[in-house]
Amino acid sequence: MALVSHYNAAHQLVQDWSAGHSWGKWGTYIARASVSETSDPLAFIDTDTFTVKGNAGEKADKIKLKATLHTDNPKVTPDLRLLGASTEHDWNTYIKNPSKISLNKDIPTPAYSQMIRDPKLAPNICSPTTITMAMNRMGENLLLEEAAYKDYDYTYDGFGNWAFSTALAGSRGYKAYTEFTDIDGLKQQIAVGYPVGVSVKYTNNPNNKSLP
Repeated sequence: MALVSHYNAAHQLVQDWSAGHSWGKWGTYIARASVSETSDPLAFIDTDTFTVKGNAGEKADKIKLKATLHTDNPKVTPDLRLLGASTEHDWNTYIKNPSKISLNKDIPTPAYSQMIRDPKLAPNICSPTTITMAMNRMGENLLLEEAAYKDYDYTYDGFGNWAFSTALAGSRGYKAYTEFTDIDGLKQQIAVGYPVGVSVKYTNNPNNKSLP
């Protein structure tokens, strides 16, 4: 949930907590499922992204996170290694704030093409392909399809849930997370030797000013 600054019916700026929204359930041996819910007037969650509603400058000032651990085996205790959240930068951050870091570094990483895999999967496994490349660079020996099926979101009916992809890497002992960042944030990770996968929204239309 988030503490949202918003305007009430009297056009006064007030703060209220949104409803509690779920990123769903995830595990390596269960039917993983996100939860998309839009009835809350303050905020909603769509697969792997929590968004504050409104178009009048509404914003979240605080957030609360909670993880519920479950096991069917009384002799096994689930282990939570990392719980994190990232806030989104404004669009065109790179244009407004040009990069200040000069970097020329190549991190050797296995290169896999999703498009030569099973045609039923190929167009839709961008995220698991990326996370497989990153983990295999660290010494794993995973197939793209193996990662894809452990990443599959039964509600979203797809493989593009980035929270699930990073959870998959976390289940194998890696500190993996999804972060909204800018070009310098990307360079900082590369500079210290970490593999970074990038999900980018862009346009080839020069008249579209809403995307980079």
